[in-house]
Amino acid sequence: MGFPLWGIQLFAGKGGEPAVALLLFVGGFGSCEVGGGSAAKEMKHAKRKSMQLLAGDRPTRNYVFDRRRGRYVVATLDRSRIKNGAQPTLNLLSSPPMNLPLKILFRDSHLVAIDKPAGLLVHRSKIARQATEFALQRLRDQIGQAVFPVHRIDRPTSGVLLFALNSIVAAKLTTQFQEKTVRKTYHAIVRGFAPADGTWDEPLLEKHDRMTDSKANKNKPAQPAVTRFETLASWSVPFSAGKYPNSRYSHVVAYPETGRKHQLRRHFNHMAHPIVGDTTYGDRRHNRLFAEQLGINRLLLVAKELTFQHPCSGLPIIVTAELGEQFEQVIEKLDAF
Repeated sequence: MGFPLWGIQLFAGKGGEPAVALLLFVGGFGSCEVGGGSAAKEMKHAKRKSMQLLAGDRPTRNYVFDRRRGRYVVATLDRSRIKNGAQPTLNLLSSPPMNLPLKILFRDSHLVAIDKPAGLLVHRSKIARQATEFALQRLRDQIGQAVFPVHRIDRPTSGVLLFALNSIVAAKLTTQFQEKTVRKTYHAIVRGFAPADGTWDEPLLEKHDRMTDSKANKNKPAQPAVTRFETLASWSVPFSAGKYPNSRYSHVVAYPETGRKHQLRRHFNHMAHPIVGDTTYGDRRHNRLFAEQLGINRLLLVAKELTFQHPCSGLPIIVTAELGEQFEQVIEKLDAF
């Protein structure tokens, strides 16, 4: 039993064969394989990555490629031995990681997409040194092989997050994102009655972080940023977040045509419809109202769908995530008023 490939049943190859058969067939094409599948190269790469991931003097759990077994295995590497010039020890562990498994939305021999929970970082960052959980490491441990991120979604955002399973595929997918051929669909709850539909075309200055962007060009002009959107529903609820007796909200679907940092959060804030739960660009009064009245303390933004061309087969792929229990509960409670 394989992993479900959402939407693949919609596409057919020659002679009416299902697209999933084509995906399985193209798995062996050399153009999407790293180094011709050389185990020696994979072993060297895995060792190098293992050295980079060591933390403190504690043994660190990591996956490395075991040439004898022909697959990745769980290992512990002792930094103290490496410091002293000794070879790292390889200790096989029988039990999988103890954290809850990430929900896999799509997987084949080249790609894997997950439903990232809100609050989980994509990878390690100097901005959040206290964080101990990362999507990249958790997924790597879960499936037992290296994964390569090809895009990012903000830590408080949940939804579709795509990884490549080798560097060649990662480069091909990154090119698609850079060339803006990937269609991204987001759902959000925003303050106020949003227009039925529209396009917000507003260049954005790059947002720099003092720790990670210290060498970035501070004089770079604002970059083009375009967001299309449509409103699915609007509500007026009998709770006051300020001077008005009622509060208004809308459920919007957004299609960012560019990928600037915090683009949707900044654009909707500039439209006077900040996303509920946004502690950086949002309205603190409405964030507090949702926390007190509805028990919601998260950013109500979901990366719902990702549509792209498979980098090896050329087939269109659609990966879809659920809105999530909290988001759906918000809609149910707002519908009840």
